[in-house]
Amino acid sequence: MSINEMSLIDVVKKQLRLKFLSHHSIWLALVGVQLFGILLSAVATSSGSSSSGNIYTTSHVYSSSFLLIMTYIWVVGTSVYLGLESSNRIDYTFVTTRLSQFISNVIFLIFIAAIGAFTAYFASSLIPLVQRLFVNGIILNTSFTFVEHIMNITGTFGYIFLFASLTYLVVVLFQFNRFIPLGFLVVYGLANLQLAKIGADSLIIPLYNFYIGESSLSLFMLKAIGLSTILLALAWFVNRSKEVRY
Repeated sequence: MSINEMSLIDVVKKQLRLKFLSHHSIWLALVGVQLFGILLSAVATSSGSSSSGNIYTTSHVYSSSFLLIMTYIWVVGTSVYLGLESSNRIDYTFVTTRLSQFISNVIFLIFIAAIGAFTAYFASSLIPLVQRLFVNGIILNTSFTFVEHIMNITGTFGYIFLFASLTYLVVVLFQFNRFIPLGFLVVYGLANLQLAKIGADSLIIPLYNFYIGESSLSLFMLKAIGLSTILLALAWFVNRSKEVRY
């Protein structure tokens, strides 16, 4: 009698297939939050008025900010769900290892980040259609070239994947020891209080400027993917201490 040993790639493929087939609620939640984000973005606008002689004009400016915020919320919620031990139990319907589980989770995080970026970007084109229900007038859209579309989607993917990686690490740390994330928050809060006393900026400001202030897409993606890799590597370092399951 012989026992066929499955390779790591085969196990990861099976786990990914199981994730895609079993997490139907994730995709339904994405549709729901983005529809809500479209509605908020269409309603919440900034306005201004101007006049020239007997002609009076009022302009309403809308953006996809709320749509992106709702997509970020969806990504954070999905990353929490993926990182929770209860949701990972479905991976053990066959023999697996922590490594195969981690690799499949990372690939799934990349996939949901890509789907979230793609759908959020193109769903923003529905905002002017919804806004017609609330505002009468001429709607002017910002037009982009094909290359600019790709650049915008890529930049959005970088932000979303960064959020997903950070959330996944926090969940893994919380499962390992719930006081570790809380300890980081306490240290961060105390550090900011000390910086405020001496009139210095918050610790988050340099990090915010390091990413938001980056004008080069290639450098931004290098920063985003680099930090995401570090965060996921830390998550693996914590995860590897757990035993093999069956």
